[in-house]
Amino acid sequence: MYPLPSEGQPANVPRWLGGKPPIEDEDEDAPWQKPPPEPTKHWDEGWYLWTSSSRFAIHEKLDSMRRDLHGQQQMKQLMESRREVWQEYQDHLQKGERSTDANKWWGPIVPLRPPPEFRSQSLLVPLPLDSPPFWDRVSKVFAPTSKALNIFQESIHSGEAREFAERVWEKAWTNEPFVLANKTFSMWYKMLKDSDTTPDDDKKST
Repeated sequence: MYPLPSEGQPANVPRWLGGKPPIEDEDEDAPWQKPPPEPTKHWDEGWYLWTSSSRFAIHEKLDSMRRDLHGQQQMKQLMESRREVWQEYQDHLQKGERSTDANKWWGPIVPLRPPPEFRSQSLLVPLPLDSPPFWDRVSKVFAPTSKALNIFQESIHSGEAREFAERVWEKAWTNEPFVLANKTFSMWYKMLKDSDTTPDDDKKST
């Protein structure tokens, strides 16, 4: 099994896409312990979505797609080795050590500079997503709507909705809707009239 690249590991994927970034806590004496890191994810059969905002990453991805997973793993190890050698060379220059026969950087030896790091600008997620918490919250928001639609669908199949529509249609041809509207308007007018009456007006009337 071949591991996913760093942009596809849970620590580098946003939480709303199913990732689990590590918890950063500078207080080492905290009473609670950090959860263990997530296990490394590996390639599996299926569809994946890869995106990046780096043109170097796009070029590297197009080049790596010509290789199989074993070839991609070998290229990754080669790039990591080049970065380690380059970092060691930079440390040698910062220390200001003289190039002599005793050290490995004697003479005009300059290692190849590795390509820039672009993994932080890339993202790799499987499709469909691994039920991230974001979609769980969305499902909870629309749960009442889904339940109401299911109830309405059941009422249609059982005939209750048809019976209710028939009763409404029958009542529409009687004077009951007019009587109900008249009572509602009368109560509303009375409440409006009472709210316009001030305490001084009540004293004058008495």
